[in-house]
Amino acid sequence: MNGFADTAYIILISILFVTLAFMLTIAFAQSILKDRIMLQKRMEKFFSTDEGKKEYQPKAKKSRKEAKRKIKLSQTLATDLQTAGILMRVEEFVTIWLVVSFVPSGIIALLSGSAPLAVIFAVIGIIIPPMYINKQKKKRVEAFESQLGDALVILCNCLRSGLTLGQAFDNISTEMSEPISKEFLRVCTEMKYGTSLEKALNSMVDRIGSYDLMMAVSAINIQRQVGGNLSEILQNISETIKSRIKLKGEIKVLTATGRASGFVIGFLPIGLGLIIFMLNPDYMISFIQNNVGRILLAVGAVMELIGFLMVKKIITIKY
Repeated sequence: MNGFADTAYIILISILFVTLAFMLTIAFAQSILKDRIMLQKRMEKFFSTDEGKKEYQPKAKKSRKEAKRKIKLSQTLATDLQTAGILMRVEEFVTIWLVVSFVPSGIIALLSGSAPLAVIFAVIGIIIPPMYINKQKKKRVEAFESQLGDALVILCNCLRSGLTLGQAFDNISTEMSEPISKEFLRVCTEMKYGTSLEKALNSMVDRIGSYDLMMAVSAINIQRQVGGNLSEILQNISETIKSRIKLKGEIKVLTATGRASGFVIGFLPIGLGLIIFMLNPDYMISFIQNNVGRILLAVGAVMELIGFLMVKKIITIKY
């Protein structure tokens, strides 16, 4: 390797590690300033008069909007972590995300001296943590929905025996397994600390994002306002949920072949490309160094993406 290439790889590694240090600094700074931002919001609510607003108003609207945007992103990520069942703070997850994104790529660039390989590992490190969160969220929501029908049956039996909704939720949190027991335990805890029943249930709907849970919570909220036989309504919803779960299982079995085809179409070319790159790196690097090779790679990637999306569209059935 010539001197120019060595200098280029050293600069690449330096940029990666400097970026990592900068992002870690931002994450820790956000963790330190989070309490100050929360205190500022409480002071703004407390001093709701015009004089209080003038005295404690932020310096510029733009900075206030940026702070709200950052807080919203942090809250969204925190909600995703809670839904996925990952017991980790936002700052800890962001730190791990940055380490996974940049440290392996820097080590690969230092050991192998290959810039394209380092970029590939960096992209993989950036993509893996969000994919893991989405996978855990989907898995936990599916487990929650599979337990929701039985939970509504327990709720109906408790109401028919004369218990209140709070006591029925407490029975669900003690008699059933996770994840539904943990979510209803959180509802009971929020109610004990003064949160209204409607707000606690709506918060659970926002965390889980389940249509079946939204139906049950809407029925409970409407019944509390207009009255009616809640146990009978929840029993009908429970039967509907169980029918939907059964239909979902049948659809999953019927579309198994299509999902396997989509998986092969999407990942087989990538796997073959990595194998060829390990066996004969010069052959694959020639595609990157040549203009015609870059065009062929771009066309192949677009065609693979179109094929994967078409197969996904075919096997995705709304019910």
